[in-house]
Amino acid sequence: MTLHWIAPGDDLMSGTAAQYDIRCARFPISEANWQECNPVAAEKPLPLPAGKPQEITITGLEDRSLYFFAIKTADEAGNWSPVSNIVSFAICEGGCVGIRGNFDADQMEQVDIADLVRIVEYLFDGSYPPACPEEGNINGDPNGTIDISDLSYLVNFLFEPGAPAPPACP
Repeated sequence: MTLHWIAPGDDLMSGTAAQYDIRCARFPISEANWQECNPVAAEKPLPLPAGKPQEITITGLEDRSLYFFAIKTADEAGNWSPVSNIVSFAICEGGCVGIRGNFDADQMEQVDIADLVRIVEYLFDGSYPPACPEEGNINGDPNGTIDISDLSYLVNFLFEPGAPAPPACP
């Protein structure tokens, strides 16, 4: 996976920063949880002058996983910026596995309230895209979109006795 960004400066958008701290997590990154996030192991690029495009290639990410990335920048005096904007990236090279509705891609292939929370967050604020989009298509629509009908299907499955289970993956 390659992460791209525009180099910030030493003083906002001028000059050249001294260093980057690039972090990765399986949860949305914030200032409050920055220390809990994993530093990216790849060799970090040296900061370029403000406004120049930069990138880093990150390897070793697990399939069927959702990752969040953010960067902090320091100047030559050791003053660190706030957390950058957060980028999420889902890896799903194996396609749909197990049962549709496992929106959070937990290893137990369990469809539960956590999946309901994730699809609501995805549909209404765009956060937490499914690790495998095919599994987010809970009702198995041929068009493959994730929409309110998938949310309705999941609510029925979780709360209506005898409601049909989400279809298995092909």
